[in-house]
Amino acid sequence: MNNTLKVLTGIAVGAAAGSVVALLTAPNSGKTSRKKIQKEINKAKGKLESSINHNLEAIKTQYNTSVSRAAAKGKALLNKVEKPASVNNDA
Repeated sequence: MNNTLKVLTGIAVGAAAGSVVALLTAPNSGKTSRKKIQKEINKAKGKLESSINHNLEAIKTQYNTSVSRAAAKGKALLNKVEKPASVNNDA
């Protein structure tokens, strides 16, 4: 999951950088260029936030699944240990 986040971040940063370079080399006034740059930055920010939120949800789901599995295995192990102990106490 960590590599996916790195790749998506790299893509977003690359797209933003490419957009800024394209806007800066276009024949527009400074005011128009700044508005376009701000618009592109906001778009890239939105895409990045969406990607991060999606990955965060996936990480939370994976974490909760792992915790549930570990808890179930811990309970099963505890039951295995308690059964022989109760049999020995009855004797």
